[in-house]
Amino acid sequence: MKKLISTLICVGTIVFASAQKGISYGATFGIAGNHSTYVGGSSDANALFNHNDYGKATLGFTARYFFNKHWSVQSGMGISSIGFEYALAKDYSLLKKDDQFTKNNLGISVLQIPLTAIYAFNPNCKNNRLFVGAGFATMSNFNNVNQTSHALPSGGDAASNSLYLDQTITANKFTVITGQVMGGVEKTLKKGSILQFGLIANFGFSNIATSAVSYTVDNKLYTHSFANNGNYCGFMLTYYFKPRGKE
Repeated sequence: MKKLISTLICVGTIVFASAQKGISYGATFGIAGNHSTYVGGSSDANALFNHNDYGKATLGFTARYFFNKHWSVQSGMGISSIGFEYALAKDYSLLKKDDQFTKNNLGISVLQIPLTAIYAFNPNCKNNRLFVGAGFATMSNFNNVNQTSHALPSGGDAASNSLYLDQTITANKFTVITGQVMGGVEKTLKKGSILQFGLIANFGFSNIATSAVSYTVDNKLYTHSFANNGNYCGFMLTYYFKPRGKE
């Protein structure tokens, strides 16, 4: 009897989750690492120099239209940034391990408008289901950028230090097309709302920003150039409200 009841509950939840149709609005938050690549300057770098992915957060609004229990398409608008981050290792105290690096990072604010097709698999008895998606997005910057940042070790000054880290980031106004893929798991909650967790990767096809970095170690000057295509990879958390126009 208990097995029969569990089976009926399972079937009922699957039918409920599969019945979603119409449009659903939601909010999304994500964190990702934006990658840049070496394009010029000296190919030899000092052992103390580090080129890191630029950490970025995304906050956006999304709208998702459900055609049936499997297929949907979503779009929206997200505010984020792309940029460059460098670091120089230095002597530090074991009591202050977070002071091991002198860091220099600069970013550019961007607006993204994606269009993504999503396929959701059948849900399990807990209303959890896997999903995959692919599409494209526009990425836009509305200002010409030419910005320089200087970084010195804590308490240092340019006259007394033989170690410093500078960068200049440049970009013109742009609107480019990028590709996107995503995948993860989502859970259908009571009244038809959805909580979604997934991974997302974005791929750019042209250089949209450049950074020239220079630094000195032991009075030797190093210079490198890096380019940014808008590539990033990270995770996202999205909450969709109950679909409107549900059939």
